[in-house]
Amino acid sequence: MELFLLGAGMGVVGGLLPSPLHFLALALVGLGRWRRAVFVLCGPPIVVDGALLVVTFFFYDFILR
Repeated sequence: MELFLLGAGMGVVGGLLPSPLHFLALALVGLGRWRRAVFVLCGPPIVVDGALLVVTFFFYDFILR
């Protein structure tokens, strides 16, 4: 239960603290470049998560050893 509460707390804090991507997107919104701002917020996390998924998929047996 304590680990659950710790994880939930870290998720809340992580959502409240802005990342550099948030600041970049905020500047782009200020310049009126909404599409680029959405891409900056969504693109890099999707690419990184996809790369980690591919690495996990191909090296799953190696990771378990």
